[in-house]
Amino acid sequence: MRTIKEKIAWTDILNPSAEDIELLKKQFNFHPLILKELTSPSPRIRIESFEEYLFIVYHVPVYDAQTKTSRRAEIDFIVTKNHLITIHYEPLEQIDDLYSKLLNDEELRTKVFKDTTLLALHHIFDRLIAFSMRQLRHIEEKIGALTHESAMDNHEDLLKRLGYIKRDILDYRLITGTQEKFFESLKKIGVEFWGVKNKVYLADLENENIPIHQNVSNYLEIVESLEVTNAQLLSIETNNTIKKFTVGAFLFSIPFFFVFLQSIPYISQFTLASPLHFWLTASFVLLLVLSLGAMLRKKGLF
Repeated sequence: MRTIKEKIAWTDILNPSAEDIELLKKQFNFHPLILKELTSPSPRIRIESFEEYLFIVYHVPVYDAQTKTSRRAEIDFIVTKNHLITIHYEPLEQIDDLYSKLLNDEELRTKVFKDTTLLALHHIFDRLIAFSMRQLRHIEEKIGALTHESAMDNHEDLLKRLGYIKRDILDYRLITGTQEKFFESLKKIGVEFWGVKNKVYLADLENENIPIHQNVSNYLEIVESLEVTNAQLLSIETNNTIKKFTVGAFLFSIPFFFVFLQSIPYISQFTLASPLHFWLTASFVLLLVLSLGAMLRKKGLF
């Protein structure tokens, strides 16, 4: 637990212990169920309004290079009129970076903590939203690379890689999908809690969050289009391969057919009557195969 205290105070807690929870219980009049929720992450984001404080659960997407997809990281807020408390269950660079800057920059610290906890909350959410946008960058880069590779021949590999990207986008959307309604609720509840004069800060957060969902929808649409295109190209390649094997099988069946004909006595007698008959028959079969092959190749069937 660490605290910066000016006119407004900010307490940040990483992996809250039983002692941390007990200290919050003694210092503030928080509901026991709220304190209990701080002991482990919550499955969904939300905002709850109480008479003297707000309780906020928020998730940010974090890209996991090992699983090649996005996972959720949680940060909880308990916000009173003069004290902001953040709780998270893993180190978050956005929180650490802001805390360090506020600790070392007196001018910024005075600006952020001068009037209301909303200013500090706005700074934190501003960084969380920027981080979420930054997490989309790896998706954008991968889509850009695959777009240039879509004209290449290895469509099966491209489809596999598109599948990974699509899963990442869907996981990202699962984490951020409810954020639009969340910021709408935060604006409505925040105006009641901090007053209408502070509505501009809440509206700013709502607007900053909009491009995230627009980008996610655009990326998903691009990936699905690339999937359809590459699936069609792979289907064409597969059909061409099957067609070539079918034509090849037909051409190779001709010599075997003539071999089968040798089981008919009078045909075999003619073929084996003399070396000349044998080589005439073999030449005819070879010429027939080559002629059919050339004709089928000219028509694009082989």
